[in-house]
Amino acid sequence: MNKSIFTFKKHLINDNRQLEQSLTNMSNLEIIMAINHCLKQEIFNAINKAIFSYKKVPITADDIYNEFLYECPNILHKYKYKSDSNFYAYVNQVVKNFCLNKLNFWQRKKRSIDLNMSSIDEMIYITDDTAENEIYEKAYEEDFNRLFYRYFSQNDVFNIKLLLSRKWSPHSTYKLNLFRNAIVEKIITFYSA
Repeated sequence: MNKSIFTFKKHLINDNRQLEQSLTNMSNLEIIMAINHCLKQEIFNAINKAIFSYKKVPITADDIYNEFLYECPNILHKYKYKSDSNFYAYVNQVVKNFCLNKLNFWQRKKRSIDLNMSSIDEMIYITDDTAENEIYEKAYEEDFNRLFYRYFSQNDVFNIKLLLSRKWSPHSTYKLNLFRNAIVEKIITFYSA
């Protein structure tokens, strides 16, 4: 055990007046180690007592204890000896106030409204154009595949290719118009069903 922790423990038990002097001489790390070694259980008891009535706060006793250890050198450097009180009472009151500040902070944070967020009602009317276009394209492809590969015969497919090509056709314009009308009729019947 470190010498400064040993003297801290000795002054804690015997003389609180000397404790004030030893706290000013100790480094921050030594204060953290001394508090963790000597007063851990008392601090946890005070934290659990303060946390008990706050049920819906997302912070635990370990979180508060670790934050307190981080802040305790600054807090304990301010300790002044008083004859009518001892160091345990000072630490207990400091831990209680520290806990209440943390718990109130988390309760305010839970209650605070984030004005940048959209309400659920507004989210219903938000349109995603790319997703809609993707869905329409997939539906169009599926309809086209059903029409072209299932509804048309091989002869119809050949006639469509013939109509779409700009090459010379062995058929007359009248015959091509008949093919076109027959295909248009099939497309109309397919989409009206």
